[in-house]
Order: sequence, then C-alpha cells, then structure tokens
Amino acid sequence: MPPKPPSPKTEFMDVEVGMPFLRTGVPADQFRALRQKVNAEAGFDFLSKCADMMRSKNFRSSKPGVAVKSRHQCGDAFDYNIESPATVVVREDAGGHTQFRTYLKCAPQDGNLGVLKTVTDYRGKKVKARLYDFTEAAGSLGWHRIPAHKGWTKTGKNFSKMEYWHYQNTEGKSWEEAMKFLYS
Repeated sequence: MPPKPPSPKTEFMDVEVGMPFLRTGVPADQFRALRQKVNAEAGFDFLSKCADMMRSKNFRSSKPGVAVKSRHQCGDAFDYNIESPATVVVREDAGGHTQFRTYLKCAPQDGNLGVLKTVTDYRGKKVKARLYDFTEAAGSLGWHRIPAHKGWTKTGKNFSKMEYWHYQNTEGKSWEEAMKFLYS
C-alpha cells in the first residue's frame, strides 16, 4: 500500500524512495515518460530507485548544498540513485558554472543500445562503453539539471553541493507558485 500523499495535487510514483510523489500534471507525467524512455533506450529501469523525490512542505536541513526552498517540496524534482554502477558523470563548465552530464552504461553492451564512446568522468577516470545520454533524454522531456553550488568538492562534506543527480521540471513556476498550487 502506498504512503499517504502529501497533497491531493500529487501523484504516486512507483519508485523506491522515501516519499514517492510528484506534482500532478507535467512533473508526474514526464517522469513516467522519462522512466519508460530510459528503460527502452538504455535497456534497464534506471529510475526504479531514486535518492530523493518529494519532501514535506516544512522540510529543513543543515546539510551543505540543500536548498531552503527546495524544488523537492514543490513536487517537481527528483534525485536519481547515485549508487547505481551504471552512471558515468562528466563535468561540463560553461558561463562560469559547473554542471555535470550523466551517461548510463547500457545493458546489454552488445551494440544494440547507446553509442560506443570514451569519456573521462569527473574523477579523471576514462570510461569506454556503450553509453546512453541520460541528461539529454531528461532534457527532451523538460527535466533540467542545475549547476553545482559554489564550493563543491569531489568528496567530503561539500560533495552534496555537486548536485549532478538532481533534475527538476518546474514548468516555469516559481517555488512560491508551485507551493501555493500544492497547498492552497
């Protein structure tokens, strides 16, 4: 039995995560579409487990990199499972900001899925495999990554400021507008 929805304007996502809900409409619909797309084009259900999704409207954290006004509270963000061995994360710098592109190692590696590429991950490790561009797939359905916060590091207490796992589909709504929609 699914947990109780935080708002009647959220939908249950059949995902392994603490609060498996997204805002009704575009975020919920486009998450399902992304999950189906990745499963078909990368060969496995990468989004069956997430690190974070919905948070309560009163959520607060003192952890570095956690926003006070989090899009998770709005029901329009998810963090993918960073422990997945399928992820290959590549640093991209543009306009004074650091972002990260996520590739997935396709399953299987027999040549039917993905593109054979050699990339260097953000730790400096070269990876050669048949890869699927998760960031591009997410973007095609309105899911956008966010830049890393200033002071991020590859390890240690500021690792959470990297934010490479965070995707949001805000539909152009401000945090306040989204919260008002959910909890008016």
